[in-house]
Amino acid sequence: MESISKLRLEIDEINLQLGRLLIERKKVVERIGQEKRKLGIEVYDRNREMNIFQMLRKHFNQDEYNYLESVFKEVIKKSRQVQYC
Repeated sequence: MESISKLRLEIDEINLQLGRLLIERKKVVERIGQEKRKLGIEVYDRNREMNIFQMLRKHFNQDEYNYLESVFKEVIKKSRQVQYC
């Protein structure tokens, strides 16, 4: 049986990986926001957001999707806030 401390170390490494990926995503979102401002395009893009969730449904089973859906809703909300800046 694995120890809790060993499992937590594994979680810590995953958290660092997630953090790096989310920061990388934020940088791309900032660039998208700049382009939208140049082109006079609205930040909120309902179709794009729907496409993100459709992609998740396609690549993950229902239980995994249910878990990821709430996480991605928050990521998308934060991404919109970044684009408004």
